[in-house]
Amino acid sequence: MTSIQVKRTRTKNFSEQEKELLITLITPYKHIIENIKTDGFNVKQKNQSWAVVTSQFNDRVESGSRTVQQLKTVYDMIKRQTKKNLSNENVNLYFLLT
Repeated sequence: MTSIQVKRTRTKNFSEQEKELLITLITPYKHIIENIKTDGFNVKQKNQSWAVVTSQFNDRVESGSRTVQQLKTVYDMIKRQTKKNLSNENVNLYFLLT
């Protein structure tokens, strides 16, 4: 079997300003994006919300355009890192109090 290997092109890393802009743009749509329901209506709303956020994001940044998938990935990474930092703070607080 032969497999076709497609080399993925690397894009620039997200700057802190871009991450802050993404969070700012997501805030009005957070109740839709964070909704855990997966029925057809909610999935359609999520896709529309991400499309709007992506359009607004690409209009405001000068470093190049980003795809919906790239923004989703960065948003998930930001959430994961925030949860990890909060957990570490809680652990440190626990050890300080004991």
